[in-house]
Amino acid sequence: MPFFDVSWIGVSGVDANAARVRYAGDLSANVNAAPVDFFMVADDEDDSYGSAALGLSAQWANGWSGFLSYRANFSEDLYDRDEVNLGLRMEF
Repeated sequence: MPFFDVSWIGVSGVDANAARVRYAGDLSANVNAAPVDFFMVADDEDDSYGSAALGLSAQWANGWSGFLSYRANFSEDLYDRDEVNLGLRMEF
């Protein structure tokens, strides 16, 4: 049985403020030096983008079923995301 879905994702509360960061495990204090702090600015993220999937599912005898699907995001500026899912289920 084929299936298709489309989703629109809206992201809220994301900001690109700078953050003060420090390396984990910084051993500066062991040599009487001040820890190294610096500011890191986050990348701007998309505030909305879409996702679409196309796949097949099947139901077999004795409670077995399976699926195969492909999903990709669209209208997302900074990232490309593609995923393939394959699954097998058994009723018990």
